[in-house]
Amino acid sequence: MKSYRYILDKSSRKFPCPVCLKKTFVKYIESETGEYIAGNFGKCDREANCNTYILPPLETRCCFVPAESIQEHKNSVLIIQEGSKFYFPKSLVFETLPNGCFIAEFILSSSADFKGLKWSETDFRYYDSTNKNLTFQGQENSVIQGKQNKALEPVYFPVSVFENTLKKYNQNTFIQNLLNTVCYPFSPEDVEQIISLYYLGTVTKGYRKGAVSFPYIDKNRNVHAIQVKQFDQSNQTTGTDKLDKVILNGLNQLNKQLPEWLTKYITYGKQEGFYNCLFGEHLLSKYKQNPVALVEAPKTAIYGTLYFGLPEDPENLLWLAVYNLSGLNFKRCKSLEGRNVLLFPDLSKTGKAFKDWSSKAKKLQNLVPNSKFSVSDLLERNATEEQRVKGYDLADFLIKQDWKHYRKETTKTKSNEYSGITNRIEKLRNKIKEDANRIEFLRAEISRMETAFIQAAKECKIEWYRPKQYYSKQMADIKEFIYWTE
Repeated sequence: MKSYRYILDKSSRKFPCPVCLKKTFVKYIESETGEYIAGNFGKCDREANCNTYILPPLETRCCFVPAESIQEHKNSVLIIQEGSKFYFPKSLVFETLPNGCFIAEFILSSSADFKGLKWSETDFRYYDSTNKNLTFQGQENSVIQGKQNKALEPVYFPVSVFENTLKKYNQNTFIQNLLNTVCYPFSPEDVEQIISLYYLGTVTKGYRKGAVSFPYIDKNRNVHAIQVKQFDQSNQTTGTDKLDKVILNGLNQLNKQLPEWLTKYITYGKQEGFYNCLFGEHLLSKYKQNPVALVEAPKTAIYGTLYFGLPEDPENLLWLAVYNLSGLNFKRCKSLEGRNVLLFPDLSKTGKAFKDWSSKAKKLQNLVPNSKFSVSDLLERNATEEQRVKGYDLADFLIKQDWKHYRKETTKTKSNEYSGITNRIEKLRNKIKEDANRIEFLRAEISRMETAFIQAAKECKIEWYRPKQYYSKQMADIKEFIYWTE
C-alpha cells in the first residue's frame, strides 16, 4: 500500500463543497499530523450529482536506505549494501545522497525481493514527481553523487508567546468543566497542579476563544507546538487547531504583517513536522523513576493523572501523549530511554488501533535502549460494540466514575494506618505471650492428672487404654483448647 503525505479525512466531518455548495465535501489531511491542509483539496460525497474531486500533490513517503554505492543501471538503480546488490525501479528512488538514498516506503515494506536490505523507518521525507533529486555522473553503472538537502534550523514557539497563554483560566471551558460540570468535579488544588505540571493555557482571542492549549515541550524546554482544543460543557471535543494557525488567522483578518518567527515556524513545520516530541516530555527530566503511561491525546493524559495520582509518588504513572494514532514513532519515543512504558491505544471498530500499537511497541522496544514497551488490552476486553465504533479512549471511561476510588491513599492516611497496625501487632504479641504461659500451665496440669489416673488404674488393676470415657470433662476441654490454640 502506498504511503502518501495527504489522505482523505476518515472522520465524519464534512465541509461545503466548492462546486455544489452542499455540506458533503471531505477534505484531505496530513497523514502524519491529522491536520487539514490549506486549499479546497478533497472529494464531494455526492458522486452521482456532483462528483467533484480535487487532488492535492500526491507526495510519496520515502525512507532512507544507507548504501556503500549507488549506480544507474538502465531504467533501474543498483544499490550495493554490505556486498549485496538490490535493484529498484528508478521511478521509486526520489533522492540520492553521498551515503544512501530515499526510496518509496511502500516498495521497501511490501516486496520480498529486498529481504535483508537495511533501511530506516524513522528517517523519512515526502516527495512528488516535481521535487525528485537524482544526480547521475558518467555512464551506466557509475556511482551516483547525490546532493544532500540542507536541514532547516529548528524553529520553536517564542517563550513570550507561549507564556501569554498561561492565564485567564476562568474563561477556559476545559478547566472550568473539570472544576464544576463533570460528573465528579476535581478539587481546585489538583486542577492547579495539573495546570502547573503540563503548562495548560487559554486562548483568549479569536475564533477559538475559551479553548484550552496543550503545549508540546521537549526535555530541553523547547516548545515544539501548541495544540488548541475546544470543548463543550460535557467536555467533549468540538474543535481542534494549532495556536500558530489561530494567530495567523487573527493577523490576516486584521491585515497585519506576520512576525518573522511565525513565517519561519510554519515553513519549518511544513517540512519537518510540528509535533516532534511527546506531550509532557519535559516532565521526564524531573520524574526520572516513574513508569510511563502513553496515550494518544493530551486530554487523556490529563485525566489519567487526575484519576491515578500525581507523579510526585515514584510509583505513580507519568502520563504522556503522542498526539494521535499515527504519532507513535521512534522520533517521539526516543526520549523514553530506560523507561517502562505502558500504552493505552484508543478503541477502533476493527481493533486496528490496538493492533497497530502492539506492532509498533515491539519495534520501539528494540529501538529505544533499555526500555520496555507493553500494550494494555483493558479497553479491548471490556468495550461494547458501540464504544468501539465511537472510538472511545480511556478518558471516556474514567470520566463517568468517581476519581476518589482510583487514588492511592495519602501519606498521612498510610501513616495512621501503619501506626494502627503496629499497635494491633503489639497487642497480639502480648496476647500470644499470655496464651503461651497459660498453655504451659495447662500442659503441666494434664500431665499431673494423667499420672494420677494411671496410678489409680494400677491400684484398681484396670488395664490402661486411656479410653475417652475415662477422661474427665475438664481434661477433654483442656485438650480441645490446646488443639485450637496451637
